[in-house]
Amino acid sequence: MQGHYIESKVIHISIPKPAYQQLQKLALQTGRTIPGYVRYLIIQEFQRLNLPIYVTDRSGRTD
Repeated sequence: MQGHYIESKVIHISIPKPAYQQLQKLALQTGRTIPGYVRYLIIQEFQRLNLPIYVTDRSGRTD
């Protein structure tokens, strides 16, 4: 079965160095990269707010 294409947008943020260092620690503890950990946090917040979230893997398939 073919996956569905979901248009995506790129987000850039600036955070203080101590916040970045904390993200580094948390990402490492969970076995994620920093961008992966930020995506994880966003997905968790969407779920908490009962908002729809569309997660794609590297092939572009939706889950």
